[in-house]
Amino acid sequence: MRPTSPTIRTDVPVSLLYGDSLELRRRAAESILSAHLAPDDREFSLVRLWGKEATPDRLRQEFASLSLLSPQRVVIVEAAEELANRDQDQIAELVLELPPGFELLLLAEPGERGRPAISQKLLNAVSDVGQVVNCTARRELIPALVEEAQRMGKTLPGPVATKLAELTGDFDTACQELEKLALFAGDRERLTAEDVEVMTSSSAEITTFVFCDALGIRDARAAQRHLEKLLPPGSRRGAGLGLVGMIARQLRLIWQAKAAGEAPDPADTWFRQRLIQSQHNYFNEIKGKAWLKDKLARQAARWSHRELARAFLLLQETDRRLKGLGEGNLDDRTALELFIAGVCR
Repeated sequence: MRPTSPTIRTDVPVSLLYGDSLELRRRAAESILSAHLAPDDREFSLVRLWGKEATPDRLRQEFASLSLLSPQRVVIVEAAEELANRDQDQIAELVLELPPGFELLLLAEPGERGRPAISQKLLNAVSDVGQVVNCTARRELIPALVEEAQRMGKTLPGPVATKLAELTGDFDTACQELEKLALFAGDRERLTAEDVEVMTSSSAEITTFVFCDALGIRDARAAQRHLEKLLPPGSRRGAGLGLVGMIARQLRLIWQAKAAGEAPDPADTWFRQRLIQSQHNYFNEIKGKAWLKDKLARQAARWSHRELARAFLLLQETDRRLKGLGEGNLDDRTALELFIAGVCR
């Protein structure tokens, strides 16, 4: 099984760190950076560029300043995939001529089929003189979280890891919550379900997911309780609009899960072409996430097709009310409370 953190080298002049996990890309970059620059040297010897800022001319300027300012220089390019192909091809030529003491780190999102989203010429150049590191998070989120906890000196039991995975849904968000859990636990080694409840309840992002899950199982009382946290008294007008998109996402996934469960062969191409969506695609969402597939199946079992259709219509009306277009002058919280009452009855 692939470890959570990728294996990296610190003795090569250029590294391409790509993948779907920002956390793993940043972690790998920090490991390489620490091997070349002490914290006190970073003010003058570290340069961070974003995407199109890293033009070939800018990199040549950084080469020229190497001997003038310090014998060591590290340039980190975030979002390298945003560079124009022409610039990437020119940088490929520069990569083959990096001066001694110069370290170049390219961080990029994955492209099609998980490959690096950069030009083939630049990819080949980096491979020739440096390293290409896949920073894609493991599909198996729960064992990855257990391993992350061990890295922090903590024990995360399987059921607690499952709960954290359900509340967060992706590796990067889960790692952020896990760091908070480790700090909250202090010297205590074992993390508990109670720790997860306490530390994630104050996070608006986590509460939004829990709110949507409560709607998914049609638990009006729980949905109302979480809505009170998301829209406390005095919330600004329009604050509830962001929830409409999340609710729509949840309903789409439930609808697709229900259709997938009823289909004679969910792997059938005809079926997938008609069920698949460019956004909130059920098949992409559950890939490698058995716990999510089971959760959506449980939620789908609580809805009929007629009830789901009605929920979408109610959500459309709620969206109009939140934008001041529907009947009555309702505040955001009241509009969403009416939606909860309508879909959870």
